[in-house]
Amino acid sequence: MPYEFGCNQYLHGLDERMSKAIHGVEDVASPASRDDWWVSITEESRHALVGTYKIRGKDLIFPLIKAALQSGYRSFDTAAVYRNECEIGEALRHYLPEFNLKREDIFITSKLSPRDQGSERCQQAVDNSLTSLQVDYLDLFLIHWPGCQKLKPSDPANRELRSQSWATLEKIYEAGKVRAIGVSNYTLSHLTHLIGQSSVIPHVNQVEYHPHYPQEELKLYCESQEKPPAPRSSCGQCSHKVFCLPSSSIAALGYSAGDRCATKVYKSRSHQTEYST
Repeated sequence: MPYEFGCNQYLHGLDERMSKAIHGVEDVASPASRDDWWVSITEESRHALVGTYKIRGKDLIFPLIKAALQSGYRSFDTAAVYRNECEIGEALRHYLPEFNLKREDIFITSKLSPRDQGSERCQQAVDNSLTSLQVDYLDLFLIHWPGCQKLKPSDPANRELRSQSWATLEKIYEAGKVRAIGVSNYTLSHLTHLIGQSSVIPHVNQVEYHPHYPQEELKLYCESQEKPPAPRSSCGQCSHKVFCLPSSSIAALGYSAGDRCATKVYKSRSHQTEYST
């Protein structure tokens, strides 16, 4: 199962080994140089996910992409609101040949900004992402948020504009510019309304999902549609004061199982739920 190397780990020091690899301190190609929490380079981790939230600028993006590719990561998650698509596109174009990789060897996800909801703006946003990332197609494109910028959540225009966005994504999907389409942060009510009026059921609903926020009802509904949720923030969110890894209960589980690292508990849990994290 794929595991997320995302902003939480990057910003809170859990990626010390990756940081050293990025700066050339140690050989990332040697499994002996990794602690237990590292994802080994196996067929199983071939599509491990690199989340890029809050990672901006060439000085961070270029060494990150290089170290990720060298370590076996093949899936990259970005978004218009992350403001890093251009740097990621440049870095991939630069480093893919170095590792004897082609465009079809990697998986790129991007997302629609809340300010770009609606038919025309959605079409332009997809074109902008394709241009910024320097690719002819995206593997997955998501509506990042069910609401629209500057609109109150109760405003009925939200529903109309996100419906327009989805109809536009269906056309883009049929045209082959995007290989799969989905949503992010959709609640049960958002999903049921969307599916009730769509010709293409979302391939993905990327939502916050971890032991402190399991969203069981939403999970069960996604399963009933044969579209399991794609969890994000699987280690919790510091902005919500729910960062799971320091949790005493999680740490206790790790120690009782003979593991030094709490992340292994989360990896084990992802296998049990059969979802990527």
